[in-house]
Amino acid sequence: MASRASNAGYDRHITVFSPEGRLYQVEYAFKAISRDGLTSVGVRGDDCVVVAIQKKVPDKLLDPSTITHVFDITPTIGCVATALMFIGIDEEKGPQLFKADPAGYFVGYKAVAAGAKQQEAMNYLEKKMKSTTELNKSQTIEMVIDCLSSVLATNLKSTEVEIAIVETGNPKFHILSTQEIDDLLM
Repeated sequence: MASRASNAGYDRHITVFSPEGRLYQVEYAFKAISRDGLTSVGVRGDDCVVVAIQKKVPDKLLDPSTITHVFDITPTIGCVATALMFIGIDEEKGPQLFKADPAGYFVGYKAVAAGAKQQEAMNYLEKKMKSTTELNKSQTIEMVIDCLSSVLATNLKSTEVEIAIVETGNPKFHILSTQEIDDLLM
């Protein structure tokens, strides 16, 4: 009962701190990231950036083609809407991968994960990135797929994952079709 009284009135506005110095709305936003059970992974290679996210269709009456968590922001920049991962090609710095969290922390990564299995995916990526010095396009795609498959403990199907890529040779943000994903999963 004490915890209920301690946050009464302090969780209605994002800019109102509780007496303990907490922003409850920000804490709720962090919890919401993992509540839907989705996990996303992003890896920056030498010549590309690849992101992948689970795709769950919550109801059989829904059209699966309308369910997405990958969006293009501009023709060359895209994002994954699980804790906002942004990918693109910088003209000076090359491939870029950024993640923004609900508290406003925004930083670039070589590899990053978000969502329900974030910690397991981050552990997987840290191990793989230690032994990797260079990543071409196919290795980057393979690492993203292997990571997601490993942390979800399943063999992915093209209907259960969304993958997007941006390459230095073709900096256009591209969401892969189910056929392209099928070819990669073979």
